[in-house]
Amino acid sequence: GAPQVRRFSQYEESKKKGLLRRLRALTGKLYRGLDLTKEVEIVDGLALGDTLFLEKDRAVVGFAVCHTPGVSEAPEGALYVKYAAIDPGRRRPEHFAHLLSACEEFGVAAGCQRIIAPVYTGYWRAYQTLLASGYHMDMLMIRMKRGKHSEYEREDDFVLDDWR
Repeated sequence: GAPQVRRFSQYEESKKKGLLRRLRALTGKLYRGLDLTKEVEIVDGLALGDTLFLEKDRAVVGFAVCHTPGVSEAPEGALYVKYAAIDPGRRRPEHFAHLLSACEEFGVAAGCQRIIAPVYTGYWRAYQTLLASGYHMDMLMIRMKRGKHSEYEREDDFVLDDWR
């Protein structure tokens, strides 16, 4: 069937640990050792927003850690996507577009008028999908790196991240 989106806050407590294990497996495919489970737990525990999970056939296809205005990093009136990604084994623009749409719906429900989605242009397909979805550049930041990191930041990965 079609992928479904659920908020982390809507899962039963008994199911959250298993979901976080699946999240860790997904992020480990993006970059060995990358673990965003604490970020998800902090957003949930401090009510900074929510994490959206895109699931298909009981598998996590993608996720988005979203901050809402108030006590989080999100400015007034904006939903801030702190990190979002699609499983590299399921890289499809339609999955990423579905996740973006879910972020937009969550933002509207939270009373936000805009979405802040930090994208590194090295993630070329993610950047192109944002543009095709009607997003435009609001702010530009430079990312300085040393050496080649071929195992991370692959241009065909669908990732939104902010290293600030």
